[in-house]
Amino acid sequence: MKHRFRSVIALALATAALFVGIALRTGVQQDLADLVGQVGADLFFAFQQGGAGDGFSEKDMDAVANLPGIASVAGQGRNSTFYVPGQEYTITWLNVSANYPAVLRLPFAEGRSFRSDDESVVILGAEVKDVIYGDQSPIGKDLEGFRIIGVLPPIPAEDVVREYLNRRVLTLSTPDPFSLTSDSGGFERMLIRADGSLRKAEKSVRELFPDVQILPVTRYYSLVSSGQVISLNRVLIVSAVGLLLMAGVLITALLSLSTLKRTREIGIRRALGATARDILRLFLHEGVTTSLLGGISGLALGILVLVTIKEKVALSWLHLAVLPFTLLIGLVASFLPSWRAARLSPIEAIGQRSLFVSHRGRSLPLKTIVALSVAVATCGLVILIGTQTTSQRVTDSMWGNIDERTLLVRAPRESILPPPNLVRSDADLLTSTATLELVVPFVSRSIRVGVTASAVGDRFRDLRLLNITAGRDLTDDDLRDGDPVCLLSDSLADKSYEGEAVGQSITVRGASFRVVGRFSDTRTGREFPADIVIPFAYQNILEPWHTRFLVRVWPGEEIPRVCEQIVETFHVRYPDRARVTVTSVNGLQAKLVHFFRSAAVRLGLFAAIATLLAAGEIGTLVRFLLAQRTLEFGVRRAVGARRSHLMHLAACQSAQIVLPGVVLGALIGGLLTPLFLRWLYILERPSVLAVVLPAILMTSLVFLVTALQARKHAYTLPAELLEKGRE
Repeated sequence: MKHRFRSVIALALATAALFVGIALRTGVQQDLADLVGQVGADLFFAFQQGGAGDGFSEKDMDAVANLPGIASVAGQGRNSTFYVPGQEYTITWLNVSANYPAVLRLPFAEGRSFRSDDESVVILGAEVKDVIYGDQSPIGKDLEGFRIIGVLPPIPAEDVVREYLNRRVLTLSTPDPFSLTSDSGGFERMLIRADGSLRKAEKSVRELFPDVQILPVTRYYSLVSSGQVISLNRVLIVSAVGLLLMAGVLITALLSLSTLKRTREIGIRRALGATARDILRLFLHEGVTTSLLGGISGLALGILVLVTIKEKVALSWLHLAVLPFTLLIGLVASFLPSWRAARLSPIEAIGQRSLFVSHRGRSLPLKTIVALSVAVATCGLVILIGTQTTSQRVTDSMWGNIDERTLLVRAPRESILPPPNLVRSDADLLTSTATLELVVPFVSRSIRVGVTASAVGDRFRDLRLLNITAGRDLTDDDLRDGDPVCLLSDSLADKSYEGEAVGQSITVRGASFRVVGRFSDTRTGREFPADIVIPFAYQNILEPWHTRFLVRVWPGEEIPRVCEQIVETFHVRYPDRARVTVTSVNGLQAKLVHFFRSAAVRLGLFAAIATLLAAGEIGTLVRFLLAQRTLEFGVRRAVGARRSHLMHLAACQSAQIVLPGVVLGALIGGLLTPLFLRWLYILERPSVLAVVLPAILMTSLVFLVTALQARKHAYTLPAELLEKGRE
């Protein structure tokens, strides 16, 4: 009964997880469908690998347009951005073909699209129009000698394919000297609409351009806007399927044990006229009934979870297949033990109360099944621990010990208005803000391929941004006095010096610095790129575009209000410039931590349940093995064997059966963990400890369960053991 209860629970949890995973997946797909629907799922991009080559010419696009399965083709060139001093704004021109707005399905707030006979005309993005013309209509006016014929409406930020067009000027030929027409390099990419099958259209383009890279618009949206959510749902669904397989193993074990216990009943049924088919049907009915009960319970639990979660969910036709899939798992899992029960000889079966004592070979399937359940549980633990430890290394190497009160103040990455030219003196403006505890200026510049230097200001050490691995950190005296010292990242230090880097010298754009310390490589990307850290006094050698600031808010202050205050303060100082952006420094880290933790929860659900079920299976196996050896243990105890000796025998026997499952699970888990890590956008490989530790944990669990079960036999009186063994 307990065994059947475990099977029902496992099936219910697995079915619920699968039901919820499909609902979350469908919800994401609906959001993607809404986004793609505005552009059309029949659109795909074609561009040359790595940006190599001269681009696509008009002839190339005409050739593609004549291919079978192609409806239309448009070209998109490179951006040309230049500053207009008299007007105080930056214009970013985008060279396109005449049918570009039609192929990309761009709506118009006013005006019209391009015509084939147009010359020197432009279409404005929404932000361009607002900055230059405000509330006035620009239609018919001139922009740098080009007549404005149309204006695009604001495109929402979630439309990642077209949102950047808010800040673009679309033109058939950009103003000299920024011309990027087909005569001077061609179009950077082609936008192609399929006429019918998207796959056939892509194949036709690849046959014409073998080296071209194809990216369907649906794939682009899923990668940029929903990639993390899709990965998490994939992990949940795979975990649910793994748990269903685990439940199938339990059903097989349940019926195998039932066959062993009901041997005499099977013999009597056969003697009274029951056929092998009747016995087969009897045990299959038990397995299917267990599956049906677990499946229905899981559906009810899944619906309850969907009602309570806040994420968008939706039902699809796949939900109709969840219960049949659960029943199929139960039917397949039930077949082997049912078939074995149907093949029992009536004479042999009726002569035995059970098969616990004789014919031990018949217990082989049960032992194999338990080993498989242990393998599944070990595999789940390896994937869980490997994913968790590797993702933890990634997050730990991002921002050190920085907290949520630390903000980054910088010029915007892209704007129509020119960015404010932030300088060191702006730190005084921030310092005057009573809400800030700490202000640290810094500038960064790439000094050669793959190496970036950052110059930092006073109190940088107080940020606890870098994890010093050798030597020392920059002191306040170093930064205040402008000493020619620096810090190196571990990877750059190992690459640049054969021995210890600390104490050596390194040249940064002609200036020599003495290395006083090393720090762990950071993953701060564009926020704080750093391979070399030098004092701010040497910022001029980096020729920075803009100074950035790391600031820390006083405890108790409302961070959103402080962010608004900083933006407004800089807007007052730079009224005709773009507004600065203020972001939480650990915002990216927080998002990644949430992402990794969500993945860990999904994997942990599978690993924890599988481990508990495996523990139950181990206990069942040990009880079965001890029941087979009850008489033997009674004799050993009668002739003076110690209790510890009996427990040792039980542990060795169970270890011989279960440990191969531990090894198998550890190997499979070690092979699958990199796949799960790639789903989480982690390219690092897990450590060996992440494979060894779960194997040790599962082995310890085996010996613990064995010890608890064997202890009952070891402390039973020899006479009782002998009596039970004769039965």
